[in-house]
Amino acid sequence: MQIRREIERCLKKVSEGVETFEDIWQKVHNATNTNQKEKYEADLKKEIKKLQRLRDQIKTWMASIKN
Repeated sequence: MQIRREIERCLKKVSEGVETFEDIWQKVHNATNTNQKEKYEADLKKEIKKLQRLRDQIKTWMASIKN
């Protein structure tokens, strides 16, 4: 049951992260000046890194299930 809770927590974080990414993506496209756009792009990179870490965790779980 412990692993199940971890997986559910991870999937919830993925869902929230995708929503955050989409919000920031809209801000990038609606940015009126270069400084704003650069800040939002940096925020996008941070969010991508978070999502990539979560993806790696999911891949690890999937590999352990296959074995």
